[in-house]
Amino acid sequence: MDVLELFEQIRRKPGIYLDGDKSLKRLRSFLVGYECGAATTARELTDHLHFHEFHDWIAKRLGYTSSSSGWCNMILEKSGSDEKAYEMFFELLDEFKTLKTIASET
Repeated sequence: MDVLELFEQIRRKPGIYLDGDKSLKRLRSFLVGYECGAATTARELTDHLHFHEFHDWIAKRLGYTSSSSGWCNMILEKSGSDEKAYEMFFELLDEFKTLKTIASET
């Protein structure tokens, strides 16, 4: 499964995946667990390259000098609350995907 497709499923029904709460911390935990499960069953998320580019892009987009603190922590710090961070994540993800689409078309 494409990681971006997985995020869209979570966006549509966060309660199913995140135990009822819109939480960036829970979203990150879900993703880590999903990746671990995929690794142990020889399945893998595709499109990791783009998602790994997301880390550095988030740092630049939010005014950080590096992405070493991780996308989750950077968004949490800038948003003020976990639920706002969750919403901000999807706004930033949409922006990132749009930029990637434009770049691939040129």
